[in-house]
Amino acid sequence: MVAAQWAEDVKALIDSASAAGAGAAGEVCSAEVLNSRIQSLAADVARSDSKIRMEMPNNPQLAEQLARALYTLAARTIPENEANSKGKTEAPPASVVQTSTFALRLARNIVTCGSSIQDIFWQQTDRLEPLLFFVTAFAQVHDEVYRPLTRAAAQLLSNLAMNNQNIQEQIWSRFVAGKASDSSGSQLSLRLLASTDHTTLVATVLLLLSCCRGSQNRCHDFATSASVRPLLEALLDIFQQSCRDAQTEQGQSVALDQLDELSNMIYTLFSHLFASGHFGLMLRTLTPSAPEEEAEEGIPRILVNNSQRTLLGLFDAYIHSGAEGYRIDGDVTGASSPDIEVLLASFTSLCIHLQSVVARLPDPSNPDDTSSEQLKVDGRTIIGVPQTIVIMVQCMVEWIMLSSKEIAEASDSNAHTAGRELLRKLQEQAKRGLDQHSRVANTEHMSSPSDEHIGLAQDPIGATVVLLRVIAAAFPAESPFKNTAPSQNGHSNSALPAGHVLSHTGTSSQNEQASRIASQLQAAGGPGKTAFSYLKRELVRLIGVVSFVEPRTGSVDEKEAVRHVQDYVRTLDGLLVVLSMTQLDELNPYIREHAVFTLRNLLAGNQANQELIAQLRKVEE
Repeated sequence: MVAAQWAEDVKALIDSASAAGAGAAGEVCSAEVLNSRIQSLAADVARSDSKIRMEMPNNPQLAEQLARALYTLAARTIPENEANSKGKTEAPPASVVQTSTFALRLARNIVTCGSSIQDIFWQQTDRLEPLLFFVTAFAQVHDEVYRPLTRAAAQLLSNLAMNNQNIQEQIWSRFVAGKASDSSGSQLSLRLLASTDHTTLVATVLLLLSCCRGSQNRCHDFATSASVRPLLEALLDIFQQSCRDAQTEQGQSVALDQLDELSNMIYTLFSHLFASGHFGLMLRTLTPSAPEEEAEEGIPRILVNNSQRTLLGLFDAYIHSGAEGYRIDGDVTGASSPDIEVLLASFTSLCIHLQSVVARLPDPSNPDDTSSEQLKVDGRTIIGVPQTIVIMVQCMVEWIMLSSKEIAEASDSNAHTAGRELLRKLQEQAKRGLDQHSRVANTEHMSSPSDEHIGLAQDPIGATVVLLRVIAAAFPAESPFKNTAPSQNGHSNSALPAGHVLSHTGTSSQNEQASRIASQLQAAGGPGKTAFSYLKRELVRLIGVVSFVEPRTGSVDEKEAVRHVQDYVRTLDGLLVVLSMTQLDELNPYIREHAVFTLRNLLAGNQANQELIAQLRKVEE
């Protein structure tokens, strides 16, 4: 049998190489012969019509012999004194590393012969494990000499897990989600992701994708386990950096269908996790931990991090692409979906915190005011918050719009069901906020935004309206019309549309006030005004979408739900705020169009809202 002869050749070569010993010249000669034979074997196994590929599943003894031989050969790369922490690790000869690489490539090809061969090679993994941790150590994973070997190891693990539930479970528990008490095996997948080799990263992500596709429990573990969180963060960082590199290279944002292989693989992995209903759980898992009570003073609590923003961006892209395959399994229904609950809770808390910080900034008209409340402002706690709110609103609006699109197409997918549930939740919580406001208004007099923040703005729509009012006051619209010829007295000589202020290139006193607030925020450690780009526009969009109902086909319940939203926005003085958004704004493109749409929805069928706006009409004297 040809395959048996190959096995004998490999065994004989390993024996002769082990005994080669004393002479370097002889060892090099043996390595050259050995490498040639292994490469020939690997090329033959890679062919779909290979005899060894067809005969291997029927010869488990040969498979076991090859597994032992190849793993033993690969392990020769580990220096003899590597385990001695006191001694200096001596790098093996390049020929030995090359032989180890060829051995793992042959093993990588052989395990594709079938699940029975995968099982046999996996049973011999103990022989390979020391090598896996050696090549993924910091010194080796960034060493060009070991890069092909690390790549072959990652590809071997990926092929071992392909369509094999048993091995997937063992790889997951041993190399991915192992508990902290395990002997560092839980870090292997993370160590592989530390590589800068593109092919190694692709193979590692493919390994994780195979494991997640094979089990809903592993998906849940991936989304919630504290031991897997560093892996989750590493994947998001790699995706963000990959997209940033592509954008730098092409000079513009990269569409999903133009992502490179690695980015596309990571997006596929997260799309699978999104489809199985784990977005909310991942968003919660990535929440920055609160500082301990004993923490050093002056360290602010970070409410949102880059990993969460990247995850939200991926989810927005997934929803925008149609949320293909989205499902609600088991007892996770629309009424209790973590995706909806966590998204709404996170959005509300961020809105409340942002408006609270901005509202406590010193009044530009009274710069000498240094009250104790204002001195407590720490702008560092809102770094990244405005951008995160923008992405959250885009996710919610896109989800609701997807629901409307599928209604029009007579579709009834789970994404459609979840989108309707999200809209219902927003409207339902707005009704509760309206009821609470009515009860409190009958017993207390509320005169400041902080009162509303404490007592009322605890729901998404209420928090949206209050935040929009605070941001509108702090950062008034900046007209894109430039003041190219300011006069000496500080007033513009250029004609501007009524109600507009000049941009930062002009000399408007209103713009100066806005700049003062931005400067105060930066002085408190916060972001500049460009961090608030698109914020007002997206908040207006959300109000407009939630307050929309089709007048002809909308049900009585839907119209009643929208009526509650309309009344709630008016009660929080949001109607006039939305009206003020009909100005051109350099930091919020197309806000005027969205404000007109939102204003139309807030006035439709609501006599009280219409009368309030009617009071603004010019009265003839």
